[in-house]
Amino acid sequence: MATYDVAITVPEGWTAVTQGSPQPDSTQWVVASRSEALTVVANRFVVKTRSWRAASGQAIQLATYLFPEEAALSDEYLDASARYLDAYIPILGPYPFSQFAVVENFFPSGLGMPSFTLLGSGVIKRHYIQPYALGHEIVHSWIGNGVFNRVSEGNWVEGLTTYLANYYYHELTGDQAQAREQRRHMLLGYSVYIRSGDDYPVERFSQKHDEKDNAIGYQKSAMVFHLLRQELGDATFWRGIRQLSDRYLGKVAGWKELERLFEEVAGLDLRWFFAQWIERAGAPELAITGLQLYPLHGTAGDPRTIEAVVQVQQAGDAYQAPVDLEFELAGGRRHVVRVRVREGQDRWVVPLSERPLAVRLDPDIHLFRRVARSDMPPMLNLYVTDGVRTVVPPSMPSTEHTSPFTELVQRIMTQEQAKPSISPTTIFPSERREGQLPNGSVLMLGGPLDNVVAMDALRGCGERIRVTESGFTVQGKTYDGPGMALLVSCRRDDQPDSVVTMLYGTSPQALGRVARLLFFYGWQSYVVFQDGAVVARGDWEDKMSPEVRFDQP
Repeated sequence: MATYDVAITVPEGWTAVTQGSPQPDSTQWVVASRSEALTVVANRFVVKTRSWRAASGQAIQLATYLFPEEAALSDEYLDASARYLDAYIPILGPYPFSQFAVVENFFPSGLGMPSFTLLGSGVIKRHYIQPYALGHEIVHSWIGNGVFNRVSEGNWVEGLTTYLANYYYHELTGDQAQAREQRRHMLLGYSVYIRSGDDYPVERFSQKHDEKDNAIGYQKSAMVFHLLRQELGDATFWRGIRQLSDRYLGKVAGWKELERLFEEVAGLDLRWFFAQWIERAGAPELAITGLQLYPLHGTAGDPRTIEAVVQVQQAGDAYQAPVDLEFELAGGRRHVVRVRVREGQDRWVVPLSERPLAVRLDPDIHLFRRVARSDMPPMLNLYVTDGVRTVVPPSMPSTEHTSPFTELVQRIMTQEQAKPSISPTTIFPSERREGQLPNGSVLMLGGPLDNVVAMDALRGCGERIRVTESGFTVQGKTYDGPGMALLVSCRRDDQPDSVVTMLYGTSPQALGRVARLLFFYGWQSYVVFQDGAVVARGDWEDKMSPEVRFDQP
């Protein structure tokens, strides 16, 4: 690692940007912070700067280097940069550089460099200011570009950055519902893309090549930090995060350094924790396997009248972790107790003031665990990851109305040819009769007027979906008109690990953009589009938190 004094010469009308601090003439840069490499970017930029002082009092120069076509977005990016810096300086310590810049790139990218982020034009145009986007790159200023990763021991940097930016920002801003949704998404991301036995330990992750790497190196790794926080408590965990930045800024750290640091801060032996979550592949699989209620004869004045005995079983070798049990009581009230799983089968006795209506395990999704496909909400990504997949094109001959479907099928075939390791998709012959759905997950192209098996395919959604020639109804709300399109997934009653997904549009124009970007919308049960833009999305019910209900209140 090194520091740099940089002199840059560029053609007239061009501007260069690199790490560190620009000198007054903008051709000389001083890179005072040690870094692993030097990156220089130059183009015909419109440069806008803002002298800004964080709430902590630290002075930081904010800047955008954008192409003329996107220059009007400068203030949006400057405002967002200031917002994220103010959020993370109290957690991670002083910002490690004198400047932070958003720099536009002429090819697709989303890279965090020391003191700037390099974003492709397509990203810039999409207002890339969300926590998982610009916020993620700003956290890399500390984690990855301030404290460096020891690559020989895996990559902890992406997991912690994902935890702080993609997840924890929602807690910081008080959006607990979105924070829970992000934890839920992390479990789904892992459980959808990682089949049991097709896994590797977090310590072996180095960089992302595919969705499997993303599930382990980003999603699972981020949840490991959440689990560490549950073990240590907030005060100790955040003290450790701050000391990580203070102690290793400008230095290299790996998982072993993190283990020693948190042991020191907490005064605990954490060897078991890192062995379980970092060095071991897999995730817990939990189920409520026993529940009994007994009358409790307590002392006078004791309001507890019921004793609940709950038994939870783990599949395979047991994990050790805290987990919440939630008892649903009358009137929507709930009673939550935190217990600890340790063995293949654990049993707890919980006194209650009244008979519960239900008991749920990990209702707010704080434990990283594997979720069965049959317990997830139906979604396009369950089709994508099914080992048996079938596309059912429209029954009618190719027309202008069906051309987006034809192009989609061709694109699926082309992409699969480039990935010979995945199982091939079957094209279901259009002459097959109604009701003869093939095995596995099915992608249905077109509605009832285009596809003779569409109505049978939607049976798993019950009354929640109705399709007509001019529109459709979702959860009782009607959408119609020539610009409407619907992507909806229903569970197969006969094969609960599989789904049937339908893409339907009221016109070719409604389908065009949606069909091109179809696989970007893989995580919801339904997505409604108007003129190619999302206007509604949601999920059908799931069983991600194991539950036992009682027939009698």
